Amino acid sequence: HMHTTCSDGLVGYEEMVNTSLGLGLNFISITDHSMSGIYMGCSSPTDCSEACATLVEKCQTETRLLCFPGTEITGRVHLLAIGIGPGVLETLPVAEQAAQIHAQGGLAIAAHPFNSIWRYGDEELFFSGLDAMECIPGVRPRLEEQQQLSAQYGLPCVYTSDAHEPYYLRVRYMACSQAFSDVAGLKAVLDAGACWMVTPTPKDKQE
Repeated sequence: HMHTTCSDGLVGYEEMVNTSLGLGLNFISITDHSMSGIYMGCSSPTDCSEACATLVEKCQTETRLLCFPGTEITGRVHLLAIGIGPGVLETLPVAEQAAQIHAQGGLAIAAHPFNSIWRYGDEELFFSGLDAMECIPGVRPRLEEQQQLSAQYGLPCVYTSDAHEPYYLRVRYMACSQAFSDVAGLKAVLDAGACWMVTPTPKDKQE
């Protein structure tokens, strides 16, 4: 779960990929927001649009690591569509968004579901057919409680950086004990509980 200048990230695709490679990561997902009109790192909206037109294809054909194209659907709550390009409407209920993502062969993952601004309701989070949810330290409920809810409702945790710049790729990422090469493989690994959080950069050094 990371962003580029195709939404509100500070750098482009190549810099995020190169930083990921330098950290030894072997899979990533580029999940720029579904909103338009955010061009923080581009010289102009036109330049950014030209660069972003090929981003999904770049990710799909990436050979240096496994790259899942994705979108952070940015409605009342934020929902990650992993393995597909943009196209799911922000205004739909979460369950309908998830159904559309699944129909296209993607995974539907709740982004920062306990965020105070974009907080999921229990019905949206646990009964919308989602594939996983982000479990994040430093927010309420505590990480241990998030993991307990994950086990209670059978909704696997994923541990992502939500990086908007290269530095934050170093703060937190996910490791898995089983290899996979596609979205179906990722889902199988998550369902098996074979992934965990890695935090190579201490929290007190994140600022």
